[in-house]
Amino acid sequence: MIRKVVIVVLVLAALGTWALWAASWVAPQHIGQVSQNSIHIYNLKEGRLWFGIHRNRKPLAWDDRYTRQVHIPMWFHITRYRGQTAYRRYDGCIFLGSTTVVLAAYPAIAFIRGPLRRYRRRRRGLCVTCGYNLTGNESGRCPECATEIEPS
Repeated sequence: MIRKVVIVVLVLAALGTWALWAASWVAPQHIGQVSQNSIHIYNLKEGRLWFGIHRNRKPLAWDDRYTRQVHIPMWFHITRYRGQTAYRRYDGCIFLGSTTVVLAAYPAIAFIRGPLRRYRRRRRGLCVTCGYNLTGNESGRCPECATEIEPS
């Protein structure tokens, strides 16, 4: 049951990120400014979702020595700015195409896995439900799980 819920959530998340990705190419949007002590999405264009996280006070002086970047190609990019005051700002972007692929991978595998398993079991002469070896069985039922066997 939990597996099915996880699959449904991942499919919905993948559809949502795919819709954002498609919208970013069709109609790029500048959503808004980033204000203090908050997280805002402020741009959606070219397959990327740009966001900002601003903490504490307004900046007084900037020092580039405090700038740090984390970049994983085709996944995300985050830049941290820290001034000489207690102000901190993080700006970043998430690549929506690769996020969609990653979110859709598990549901796709789960969707293909069942039919593939049944095909292999049928071809090897095993019970489709439990995998019991049915070589020489003439009763028409699996002795392990009582599933009816289709005549080949």
